[in-house]
Amino acid sequence: MNQNWHGTLIRHMLLLITGCLLVGLVSGQYGWSLAVGIGLYLGWTLKQLLRLHEWLRQHKPDEAPPDGYGLWGEVFDSIYHLQRRDQRVRGRLQAVIDVIFLVCEPLRRVGPYDFPNSDLPARVRALTFDLAFRRRLLRSPPPESMFLHRKLVGSFLLLARIGARVDARGLVLPFLPTR
Repeated sequence: MNQNWHGTLIRHMLLLITGCLLVGLVSGQYGWSLAVGIGLYLGWTLKQLLRLHEWLRQHKPDEAPPDGYGLWGEVFDSIYHLQRRDQRVRGRLQAVIDVIFLVCEPLRRVGPYDFPNSDLPARVRALTFDLAFRRRLLRSPPPESMFLHRKLVGSFLLLARIGARVDARGLVLPFLPTR
């Protein structure tokens, strides 16, 4: 993608003025030929803006941008790539929210959580495997959160091993701010 749109715009304007002056030289009407040329260029620019507006208003998520030429082609492509990147970021964020929502199951349950009979580790493993390898949405967490993750998993497995049934929500609620 050409990021030097200033140069493209200057080339277009120089080409337009040169063409209009040549037509004006032949016809003897410099002012009118320049006005008509600028009017045609303005009309073409407005047409491209309308195409962009229609595409942004009606396109499907995976629909490619319309064909554009020169500077307008770059505008269409840039917007399309920004939208695709935004979709990937939203998908990754939703994946993280899904994992956190699942992992916080003991905290969401009212009353004692039955750690030894929970299939939560298997469900978390299946979800993270699906998100990381099949959909390629998750990345390795930073080391700081990895240590916290290990502590939480270790605590869960210890509670499951000793057969604990704990009201985790009741333990945490007193430390959370009330609304």
